[in-house]
Amino acid sequence: GSEALTLLDDGVHIDLLLTDVILNDRMNGAELAREAEAKMGGLKIIFMSGYTGDALAERIEMDASATILRKPFRHAELADSLRRAFEQST
Repeated sequence: GSEALTLLDDGVHIDLLLTDVILNDRMNGAELAREAEAKMGGLKIIFMSGYTGDALAERIEMDASATILRKPFRHAELADSLRRAFEQST
């Protein structure tokens, strides 16, 4: 999380943030997404998690409209989520 924000502070441009919800860091994925979006308005964000809806809601506060890939997922599911994220901006 903090490494990703450092990259953004250093001027690295990204079009999409793909992050786990639970990070081994000072922040969780939702906090990372909020901070990254504040630095790069309009950033597309996809979360991934092994937790189900209720367990996830107990651990972290997320926007109800967030795209969440449930782990384990298949390559096709990831590709579909990426495609939908980029189509939303057109």
